[in-house]
Amino acid sequence: MNVDWGSAPEWFAGVATSGTLVIATALVVLDRRNQETLEADQLRATLDLEGDNLGSPSSLAMTITNHGNTTFWDVTVYRCAHVSVPGEADGLKWYRAELPYVDARTRYKWTVFPKATLVTGQHPHPRSFETFVHRGIFYARYRRKPLRRVGRSSRRELDEQCREFDQTHNDSVIVLKHDKAEVYRDFR
Repeated sequence: MNVDWGSAPEWFAGVATSGTLVIATALVVLDRRNQETLEADQLRATLDLEGDNLGSPSSLAMTITNHGNTTFWDVTVYRCAHVSVPGEADGLKWYRAELPYVDARTRYKWTVFPKATLVTGQHPHPRSFETFVHRGIFYARYRRKPLRRVGRSSRRELDEQCREFDQTHNDSVIVLKHDKAEVYRDFR
């Protein structure tokens, strides 16, 4: 019983071929992951004044826009802004919009206050954030930070933070309902 183990060049060729296969598979997976993240980055949420003059009161609107060609699921957006509303005390106000889905090339808009002024300027407060599911992957974006994929253990932590946040700010969070949004489809 004699086993032929081959020569060193044959072994080297076999290992090199296997290594090439592993590297090619890894590159395909990373490319697909990057493509999914680019698709996911097409979802944007804003809390902005509609007028050009930030100093004078104008309509304050929360907008969630899908610029891409795919649908997003379980979208939750938390926005925080220092808002001045005539007849009310100035202060930090939280807004939460929950959507079961956001269709491709669609904009959802809520008018939060007909007349308001943002004390902190036009950009969202740094504590604002949004979460959503795209192609079965959970994503989170914190204001002033890039979009990131959230793993299973991090998702549990994030879900717990959201529940804790909702309990802490329950009386001050203004919830924007899906059926109250103005929907604009197939915009260009």
